[in-house]
Amino acid sequence: MDKEKLSRLYSFSTTEIQKLTTELYEELHDEKGSPRLEWEPVLNDVRKYKRLVIQELEAVKVALKEFLEHHEHS
Repeated sequence: MDKEKLSRLYSFSTTEIQKLTTELYEELHDEKGSPRLEWEPVLNDVRKYKRLVIQELEAVKVALKEFLEHHEHS
C-alpha cells in the first residue's frame, strides 16, 4: 500500500462519517423539522450512529496498521 492509497482510505472513512452524521441529524428531526422527542427511537438512532462511526474509525486504524507493517518490511 502506498501513501496515496492510505489517503484514499482515510478520505473514504471520513466521508462516510460525515454522511452518517448528516443522516443522524435528519433522523433526529421529523418531516417538519421539529426535533424528535421519543426516547427509544432517538436512543436507537444514536446507538446505530455510534456503531457505524466506530467501524469507520477502526477502518482508519487498520489501514494505517497495514501501511506501517508493509513499509516496516520494505
